[in-house]
Amino acid sequence: MSDDFVIPKDGFWAPIYYSMFATGIQPLSARASELYALADRMEDYGKQYQQTLNGVEGLSSGIDRSLQSETAEAFRRRARGLANDVSDQVSGVNYQAYLTRQFGLNAKENNMEAMTTAAWWAAEIFALLASPWGWAALGEWIG
Repeated sequence: MSDDFVIPKDGFWAPIYYSMFATGIQPLSARASELYALADRMEDYGKQYQQTLNGVEGLSSGIDRSLQSETAEAFRRRARGLANDVSDQVSGVNYQAYLTRQFGLNAKENNMEAMTTAAWWAAEIFALLASPWGWAALGEWIG
């Protein structure tokens, strides 16, 4: 199913469009599939960033083992806490991916609600048109 839900703004669809507009049910402009894809890319970026950090820590420990005396102590002081900010950034990227995925879910739910409402309004309008007073009542309803 497509994420796009659009009610054409022409005369045929006008009763449904205006009924939904009056009740405040409008589909979002967001596309759930694109938001899910963005969340996936963010999660991949977080994993790659963490793998890069693990590689840097491995190199750092290898250098630390090969140094001695004052140079080793200076390197240890400089390397201490180097990865703390990166871990926080990876956590932030993962949380942002989670929020993006939740917004995609909200967009999908909103579109489903809009489709359900449109179907309900279409059934109501059809029932009105099937009644003896039909078109006359429809004009009053919209106007």
